[in-house]
Amino acid sequence: MGITRNSAKCLNCGDHIESTHRHDFQVCECWTTSDKWFDNWCQTHPEATEREKQIWCDNNLLGISVDGGKHYIKRGFRGGAGIEETSEFSDE
Repeated sequence: MGITRNSAKCLNCGDHIESTHRHDFQVCECWTTSDKWFDNWCQTHPEATEREKQIWCDNNLLGISVDGGKHYIKRGFRGGAGIEETSEFSDE
């Protein structure tokens, strides 16, 4: 069985993302947005401990990732973001 399309849909933000070649790591919009929020939070809380940063990340970072193109299927998840698998396969 071969991979003809390596893709998924984020059920949090609705983005449909696809990895088209090996090591083509793609993320949804909520992944990108929550990274920006974290950077801003760190700048406004310079005294935060590593533990406080981890708690913030666990509670606020969301998103999914897709990787592997037609070579392998790899998924990443953050927070409560759900995923709908939309990959396609051939019998060859």
